[in-house]
Amino acid sequence: MKSTFTKNFIKANKLSDSEFNEWLLTSGMLFEATNIWWGNQNIRKSQHEGIDLGFYRNRNQEVIGFDKSTKISAIFAGVVVGICDDLLGISVFMIHKIIDIGNRELCSIFGHIKPGSDIYSGKILKEGEIIGSIADVEKSNVKPHLHITMGWVEKEITDDILDWNVIGKSEVLELIDPIEIIGRYSIVPTSTILANKVAKE
Repeated sequence: MKSTFTKNFIKANKLSDSEFNEWLLTSGMLFEATNIWWGNQNIRKSQHEGIDLGFYRNRNQEVIGFDKSTKISAIFAGVVVGICDDLLGISVFMIHKIIDIGNRELCSIFGHIKPGSDIYSGKILKEGEIIGSIADVEKSNVKPHLHITMGWVEKEITDDILDWNVIGKSEVLELIDPIEIIGRYSIVPTSTILANKVAKE
């Protein structure tokens, strides 16, 4: 699946070519990771259901972190089918008209964001249209970041799926690794992003 997610991220956040070089991820940010990447990097209660994005490197090799002004855009065109609270903000569920060989539709979930005032269940979005910004997590020990979950869904999204406790266990949602949609990235030690973070202006 080809996506313009990173190109649209650069555009939405008004970055120049020199201000974005690549995404930075640690092992704990990856799909099916068994440890968390913040705090004491403890073992997760269950495998990570997606990927976490919160840091990127510019052409000068500086590490830039997300903050509450960071804008997030839709991965593909689709419709918002659910909005629910999560631990660090709001999660937005979308269905895209991308079908697999089993006639299942592609679902994407953005976690830890603050949706725009014009985002609601039933809203149709174009690829690259802004969904919202990163949630303010100043009172948390977790750094600001976007959680992305993707999967193939057999039926419509119902209220019982709009719960992070069951997303990884749902029989109607087969999770897939979202890493290919983000483009250029490097896997780095946790210390690289936490010790050397440059505040985003």
